[in-house]
Amino acid sequence: MKKAEIVADQIEQTIAGQRWKPGDLFGSEVELIARYGVSRAVFREAVRLLEHDGVYLDFEQVEPRQLDDARLAIEVSCVERVAARISEDKVAEIRAFLTAEAARIAYSGTHSLHDFHILLARLTANPALHLFVQTLTDLTQRQQSAHDRSRLAADDIHAAHAGIAEAIIARDGALARHRMTVHLQEVSATGPRRPPVRPPHGERHPAATIG
Repeated sequence: MKKAEIVADQIEQTIAGQRWKPGDLFGSEVELIARYGVSRAVFREAVRLLEHDGVYLDFEQVEPRQLDDARLAIEVSCVERVAARISEDKVAEIRAFLTAEAARIAYSGTHSLHDFHILLARLTANPALHLFVQTLTDLTQRQQSAHDRSRLAADDIHAAHAGIAEAIIARDGALARHRMTVHLQEVSATGPRRPPVRPPHGERHPAATIG
C-alpha cells in the first residue's frame, strides 16, 4: 500500500472515530503534515484519495448551498445537451429507466434520488460531465445523510423525473432546463425549498407521465 493510501486511511479512521461532523475543522495542512509525518506531496495525494469518499468536502468546509449551486450549473447544461442530441436509442433508455423506477416505487416504495441524474449526465456522451455529476450527487447524498434531511415523496420525485424526460424527448432544451432547475431546488441539500423560477411559456407544473 502506498504511503498516501495509508495516510488517507488514518485520516478517515480519525474522522470516524471522533465522530466529526461536516464543517468541523480538524487541523491546518501544516499541522496535519506534522501529525502524520509525511511530505506535503504525500499529504495532498492522501486528500485527493479521500475526495472520492467525500471527506475532502468536509475538509474544505463546503456548504450545502455551494454544492447545490454547483449541481445546478452542471446539470442544467446536461439536460440541454441531451435534448439537443437525443436519439431513438437514448429515448428508449430513458423510457426504460422511468419504467423501472415506477415499478420499484410501486413494489417497495423506495427510490434512488440520483440515478436519473447520473443517467442524463452519461447520455451527454461527455465523460467529464458524467464524472462531475457522479461526484456531486455522491457528495449531496453524504450531506443529506449527515443533516438527516427529509426528502420528497417517491411519487413526487418520479413525476419530476418524468417531466424532465418528457421535455428532453420533445427536444425542448429550455423546458428541460426549467424543470431540472425546479427539481433540484425542491430536493436541495439545504432543506427548505427555494421559490421556483418562473416557468417558460406559462407552464404551471411538469407532466408526470411519459407517453
